[in-house]
Amino acid sequence: MRHFALILIALILFGALPLATAQDSSQAFIYEAVDLADGAELVLARARAIHLDDYPVISVIPAHIKTIFQSGQILGRDAHTLSKVGDCNSVDWFFLQPFGQDQYDLGDYSDLQGAIDYFSTSFTYTSYAAYNGLNVQAALDPTWASPVMCRAGESPLSCEYRIHNPSVAIIMFGSNDVLALAPVEFDHSLRRVVYETLQAGIIPVLSTFPATSRCRTARSCLTRS
Repeated sequence: MRHFALILIALILFGALPLATAQDSSQAFIYEAVDLADGAELVLARARAIHLDDYPVISVIPAHIKTIFQSGQILGRDAHTLSKVGDCNSVDWFFLQPFGQDQYDLGDYSDLQGAIDYFSTSFTYTSYAAYNGLNVQAALDPTWASPVMCRAGESPLSCEYRIHNPSVAIIMFGSNDVLALAPVEFDHSLRRVVYETLQAGIIPVLSTFPATSRCRTARSCLTRS
């Protein structure tokens, strides 16, 4: 459970996080090619320079979250399903999968058992919006979508939401973004992800990546599986 103590989680409200207007949503950003050997160390260095305690937790208005959930139910979302959207921190076995395999001990957090039971069938899903090396911009780019499971022109995000039909999405980016994207690009793309999630009637749960990387190696976070 210590892994979760390192994560700063906030439910993002539609009114509190409007789409950026400085750039048009259709604007194409240029991807930067990096040398993975050097890039891996740069990611770690930039991640270590981020102090999560310096950032506030965004307060939640339960009534607004309930409204999002209800709109999703009208659209036919599965109330008991959640999706993972992110990079290697979201893909690997240690993130949520043990809850679906009965390999956990809640310790002092036994009150969370109800949430585990509620989403029990979706912890071990293979997400089509979570890959090693994915950044938030690529989650919106059909180039990165599964050619087997996703439709032509469908982004990884929209593909995942169509296939698993969740009511909640856990969105965690940052470890690759600090290397590949400028802050304005990250800001713009993350707002688009949140907007598309809300429009789909899905509750977005935004999380920072862990303060200490849990990837086997830094390079594994930079290479798409």
